Amino acid sequence: MFDRAHRLSSSWTYFSDDCDRFKTIFSWLKYPQPPPKETGDIVLVVLPFKDEVFADTIKKQLKDLSLIVQTTIQPVFVSRKLDQELKVQESYRL
Repeated sequence: MFDRAHRLSSSWTYFSDDCDRFKTIFSWLKYPQPPPKETGDIVLVVLPFKDEVFADTIKKQLKDLSLIVQTTIQPVFVSRKLDQELKVQESYRL
């Protein structure tokens, strides 16, 4: 509705008035409000996945660090590929 009001309004004043009316109507109808957005950016940290205990420890430490620096730090765990774990050796035929 806001997008349509923006496209149909001939001036910023009319658009602003429409937005105020929408907010009033939505509050009368007890329309759910969008959740407040987090302040700050999300920082992704790529880490190798070893085991569940390691992952839980890292998540707790990054959560504590997030509170200190007031930025969301989220771990992204990656597992090694099978070909990285197994070394392929070529066999030579004589």
